[in-house]
Amino acid sequence: MDDDPGFCKTLGDILRARGFVVDEVVHPSGIVEKIKPCPLVVLLDMKLNGLSGLDVLKEIKGKYPRLPVILVTGYREEMSQAIEAALKIGAYTCLYKPFQIEELLQLLTEISRQKLARILVQTISKRK
Repeated sequence: MDDDPGFCKTLGDILRARGFVVDEVVHPSGIVEKIKPCPLVVLLDMKLNGLSGLDVLKEIKGKYPRLPVILVTGYREEMSQAIEAALKIGAYTCLYKPFQIEELLQLLTEISRQKLARILVQTISKRK
C-alpha cells in the first residue's frame, strides 16, 4: 500500500510480470478489510496521506499477526523512530526508496520459503 498511485502501478506491473498476484491499495482507510485471504506479504508505505504507516501496521497486525509486512519509505531520517517502533511490533523489514527490485524479489523469495517451511512442518506434525 502506497498513497502514490504511480508507484503502486509501476511496482505492481513489475511484480505481476514476475508471476506475483498483486492488489494495489492507495487509500489506507479500511485496509484490513481490503486484505484478501492468505496474502504472501503486504508492502506498506510509512508515510500515507493523513495516516501513519505505523498506525496502519498496528491495524494489520491486530487482525493478521503472522502476516509479513515490508515497510517502504523515502524518508529514512524523518521516519526512523516510527520504523524502529514498527520493527518492534513485528514489521518484517524496511526498504528505502529508491530500492532495487532485486532486493524486494529476494525478500519475497525468503518470505515464500519461510511460509512453505511452516506449511510443511504443520503437515508433517499432523501426520504423526
